[in-house]
Amino acid sequence: MEAYEFIDAEAALIQYLKPWKASTQVPSTKPAEHILVARVGGTADWFMDRPMVTFIVSALSWPAAADFARRVRQKLMSATELGGLPVYRWVEIGGPARSPDPDTGDPRYQFTLEFRVRGRNLTPA
Repeated sequence: MEAYEFIDAEAALIQYLKPWKASTQVPSTKPAEHILVARVGGTADWFMDRPMVTFIVSALSWPAAADFARRVRQKLMSATELGGLPVYRWVEIGGPARSPDPDTGDPRYQFTLEFRVRGRNLTPA
């Protein structure tokens, strides 16, 4: 049986979302627009990973946060490659929903997506 290695989904998504500010932690000085990327689960088999990832999108106002979430979601759902590997399918687990910052009340939307990405074959040819 061939051996496969899976990409770091969070790192690949952060790279894909450039030039927007995206990270796995909120920066101490929060930019006007920010995307928090968190793998929250998923499953895998021997050659395919199915990461489930929540995106928390923040902006300066509720309308700006809603629009930013829409643009981020659209960009993600059109991705056909991540980390140099093909993405086969995007599934929306939870659509954009208001999610105010629990500490500051700042405007944020969150949504969760799952996608399928093939692993990198580690077996020598």
